[in-house]
Amino acid sequence: MKPAWAGDVNAPALASRHKSACRVGVSGDFAATMVPQMLRVAVLIVAAVEGSVAICRAQRSAAPLDDVAAELESLVAACLPQ
Repeated sequence: MKPAWAGDVNAPALASRHKSACRVGVSGDFAATMVPQMLRVAVLIVAAVEGSVAICRAQRSAAPLDDVAAELESLVAACLPQ
């Protein structure tokens, strides 16, 4: 039996669709350098939130999600242009 948070996802197809969506209206050096980094950060955010939700369920506490949210806030702030 799979955990409740595990799903069947066609990761390559999903990544391809998101890359296409991110490139709409984006061109030049920005697309070549920032879009791949943005995709990696987006995957990290989703994985961190999903993982923390699993831990929250196991611990019956929202503390792991709060901790991840605080760390992700710092990460996203560091990734944004100044």
